[in-house]
Amino acid sequence: MKDLMRFVHHDCVILKHHAGSMGWSVDFQIGNTDLSLIYDRGSLVVIKDPTGEDKNLFPEGKDWTEVSLQDLADEMNKGFA
Repeated sequence: MKDLMRFVHHDCVILKHHAGSMGWSVDFQIGNTDLSLIYDRGSLVVIKDPTGEDKNLFPEGKDWTEVSLQDLADEMNKGFA
């Protein structure tokens, strides 16, 4: 997560994290917006609270084997442009 945040062009505060047998999640804050980065069974999404809307971070046409940290950060930055 810290490596990913180096590529996100906004101040980010990690609030908490959880790791389980099938996935993991990190709750964090950019500005006044609370978000969760969730990986579960091959799917990586960002959940934006309080609306609960989610956004798949994998760029169009790529899967988890083809995505770099820069790709993920670029997708996150689109939401805060």
